[in-house]
Amino acid sequence: MAFLTVEALSFTYPNKSAPALKNVGFTLEPGSLTLLLGATGSGKSTLLRLLKPELAPFGKQSGRIRYDGLPGDPTPGDVGFVQQDPNAGIVTDKVYAELAFAPENAGLTKNEVRLRVGETASYFGLRALFDRNVESLSGGEKQLLSLAAVAAADPKLLLLDEPTAMLDPIAAERFFDTLQRLRRELGLTVLLAEHRFAGIFQRADRVLALENGALTVNDDPAEAAKKLGKTALAGGLPAETRLWMGLGEPGPGPRSLSDGKALLQSRETAPLPQPTPEKAAAPLLTAKALTFYYAKNTPPAVDDVTLDIFPGRHLCILGENGAGKSTLLKLFAGLLPPFSGKVRFRDKDLKTYKRGSLYVNGVALLPQDPGALFLKDSVKADLLDAFPGKKDEAGAAIAALSDRFGITRLWDAHPLDLSGGEKQKCALVKLLLRSPAVLLLDEPTKGLDADGKRTLRETVGSLTAQGKAVVTVTHDVEFAADAADECAFLFRGQLLTRDAPRPFFAKNRFYVPAAGRLLPGALTVEEILTACGKEVAG
Repeated sequence: MAFLTVEALSFTYPNKSAPALKNVGFTLEPGSLTLLLGATGSGKSTLLRLLKPELAPFGKQSGRIRYDGLPGDPTPGDVGFVQQDPNAGIVTDKVYAELAFAPENAGLTKNEVRLRVGETASYFGLRALFDRNVESLSGGEKQLLSLAAVAAADPKLLLLDEPTAMLDPIAAERFFDTLQRLRRELGLTVLLAEHRFAGIFQRADRVLALENGALTVNDDPAEAAKKLGKTALAGGLPAETRLWMGLGEPGPGPRSLSDGKALLQSRETAPLPQPTPEKAAAPLLTAKALTFYYAKNTPPAVDDVTLDIFPGRHLCILGENGAGKSTLLKLFAGLLPPFSGKVRFRDKDLKTYKRGSLYVNGVALLPQDPGALFLKDSVKADLLDAFPGKKDEAGAAIAALSDRFGITRLWDAHPLDLSGGEKQKCALVKLLLRSPAVLLLDEPTKGLDADGKRTLRETVGSLTAQGKAVVTVTHDVEFAADAADECAFLFRGQLLTRDAPRPFFAKNRFYVPAAGRLLPGALTVEEILTACGKEVAG
């Protein structure tokens, strides 16, 4: 008997003519892991919310949702839900209190709550964060806490909406391993929506894909890959799968990186292109011996960082959750006053705005929470408010950028009603309207599908071609390998290395794009296909 059955499910939001979901039907088997895919705004978050009755959105709904694997109607503890924005699910001020919240509300005794909290903290590796204030956590650490707090409620069905969007590659891999343990050891049934799905694709029992609210794929991973390879979602498939498709190999396709390496063993590959040294230019932004503490008697969040940001260059900064990456961007933007050291923009000391502004001194910051940029009741009103010139000149600029990012249809929507990926796009367009000399991006690919990442990469390339500088903090190694001119690694607030992408990733063992594991030194699958003599579309 299936754990959950969805039959002919359709849903339309109030004041919307087009349905968000159209006649969707599928089943979830007990203890299974099902991967839910789809472009930004395709209906994934809507579907997940409908499966948790307390979070179901208001609107016109038809069809049936049956929880055959439960003895009765689902209770709040039966269905766990991890949202795109970790701040939306956290309800207490301390890590240990957040872990205890669900068990306490379930009526467990004090000793039972202590055991559940301790076990959960150990399971998710949160021991070092146990006594911390939630506000002091990085975005990735908050997301890990949100996941652990839901697991502490002992759910039977776990719904996850892009849970690894703000996790570093190692933490994301550990999380996927934890999911496997949860289903294997506890029989947990999992439905997971992801844009960065390469690491979980082959581990899934079933793959579902939505397109404009309709279910277009409902297959095992091997069959799903064949169908997805002909869609815009192909870029998110595992590197070995994309290699197999690009080489036109017969058979069911590889199931691991080892299988992908085997595909290349009998083929001759041309040498990979090597970076050419860039002519030195005066930096736009300079950080000198930058140090910052959030509290006394704690390690520095940023520790003696000296860094030049050059015009016409895209620098990607990588590192684990809590390494100090977001803090460094806030110092660059003048949102935090350094404890020591200074930031200079065009040879002038950068002013610090203690109350904060996301656009100061010609430097613009896209924060981890793009909702912080929205001030008006509609997307278009926010964009008009951002345009620095005469309002009668704003129309063409707003229309051009909106068309590029596919947000024209969202103009009349309230910014807070948008999906995570839609918020990212709208916030980025708002900043681009200010035409900053230095654009700082904090996890800009979270919530974006493959097409959205391509648009972002092209936009960054256009900005650097104009002599502007872009600094991106990201856990998306594939994006960094494909889009960066330089990469840097931050650890415990210290800058350890900075180099062009190919030599940078060649030095690493863990922070490596999947293509580099198939062919040492490769940055993208497209590079490997070109080295194999295959023509790759631009």
